[in-house]
Amino acid sequence: MATTPLNILVVDDEPHIRKTLTVCLETRAHRVTAVGSAQDAQAEAALKVFDLAFIDLRLGTESGMDLISVLLAASPWLKIVVITAYASIDTAVEAIRRGAFDYIPKPFKPDQVLLVSERIGAVRAMEQRIAGLQEELERLHPEITFQSSHPGMQRAIELAKTRGAKRAVLLPMSAPSHCSLMRPAAERLQPRLAQVMLRKPTLRVINNVDAAIEQDPERIRSALLRQLYNPVRWVESVTMLARAGVEQVVECGPGGVLTALIKRIAPELRVVAARDAAELQELADNSRRAAS
Repeated sequence: MATTPLNILVVDDEPHIRKTLTVCLETRAHRVTAVGSAQDAQAEAALKVFDLAFIDLRLGTESGMDLISVLLAASPWLKIVVITAYASIDTAVEAIRRGAFDYIPKPFKPDQVLLVSERIGAVRAMEQRIAGLQEELERLHPEITFQSSHPGMQRAIELAKTRGAKRAVLLPMSAPSHCSLMRPAAERLQPRLAQVMLRKPTLRVINNVDAAIEQDPERIRSALLRQLYNPVRWVESVTMLARAGVEQVVECGPGGVLTALIKRIAPELRVVAARDAAELQELADNSRRAAS
């Protein structure tokens, strides 16, 4: 896959981590600036425009967590990936709440870093493309704007600010998934989904709208439609996994937020992360050897 070159800021107080990340990222033509403190990170961010920042949560006596909001206040487009050896559910949730894009626990592999940088490169390329299209649209049709002016949302934002909210913004969502605004889309999807042949699953699958195991194809069809406009019942789905006799859960993909969440919801489950195809294959091979 072609890699979009990014301007990347690495903030870590350990010199060997800074060097490892720099070498790893520069092999994909990224332009890397590495610093060891929050103060130096702010100084570099004031001089350069960065697309991505890898931030260690513990920077000596400084807090990488506090640096997240500082950098985002100056560069709202910046994608921040938190890296730390002190992974926990609380730090993961707090980092995402403050605006981090992803969360990678130490020790990490180069493939994990490259995978998340490729994903962010694709996101930044799309954002820049959208910005270019918006500028062109405004030039051709200045009366058209993409900015939301829904009075109800504007009142909600202002009310949140008056009630002490630290930050209240409109999120640029591609679709209002899992809420009632998607009901019309579900109604349009229904006749198309009715033409799809569904068979009884050979494996047990928990749907996220009922937090239940469905075997009947028509009930599965119904759940596929209803999940578009109903909330995801994540906690109940994880609890159902434990009740169904599941012993091990594998999170696929970079980061470890879901792993941390599952450990909090159902601590009796063994949770491992497979951040790339090689790790997933290794887990499968180990499982086969253990079963033989």
